[in-house]
Amino acid sequence: MKLTYMTPGNYEKQHYDQLTLLLIQRVLTGLETVCELVT
Repeated sequence: MKLTYMTPGNYEKQHYDQLTLLLIQRVLTGLETVCELVT
């Protein structure tokens, strides 16, 4: 577990990390549905 200090920069980075994770999850679920449709 990382210690994050609530400085604006760190907060923004954390926020972008969360957005990236959400994006990756969406892409992965999208790929799964595509694979299901193809097979």
